[in-house]
Amino acid sequence: MPSDELYCEAVIKDMEQEIEKAAALYEAVLATDTAPLDAYLNLAFLYWQCIDYGFLCFHHLSDDFLQTAYWEPALDEAEQRFGSLPEIEFLRLYFLRIYGGGEDFVERCLELVHTPGSSLVPFFYLFVMSRGKEYQTEVDCLLEQCKQCPTTKNRYIISSIEGTIQHREHHWFD
Repeated sequence: MPSDELYCEAVIKDMEQEIEKAAALYEAVLATDTAPLDAYLNLAFLYWQCIDYGFLCFHHLSDDFLQTAYWEPALDEAEQRFGSLPEIEFLRLYFLRIYGGGEDFVERCLELVHTPGSSLVPFFYLFVMSRGKEYQTEVDCLLEQCKQCPTTKNRYIISSIEGTIQHREHHWFD
């Protein structure tokens, strides 16, 4: 099966929340010479979510699968193939911040979003960190993009944005 067909199948399985099947398909895509950047990013995010106990229980992920679900290699390979891109660096920093106890990186994130080739993805972190007071325009565009293709990564982003909006509207931040 050609790489683009494999990738489409991986995305479909990801959107259907068939996590182990999606991961296997993303891995197959990464083994080709034509794997798109999003295949690496989606796989890294999917594996990172496996750290979350609720996520792994909800999806009934097998121990065998969890033994191989590491996000770092996917980002390392993406960087080797595509160079140092803002979204790759953002995901590294974000993953470490949320589950690894890494430091807040708002200033670095601001630099990343103004780097040529940056995506809208880092804006969800900036939006959350501003408690929904800044970056509404960028987040609205990002939310629209994510809703068009609700992969694990995009569902997480949607949830983060919508949760922040709900907290802001109910004044839970005050």
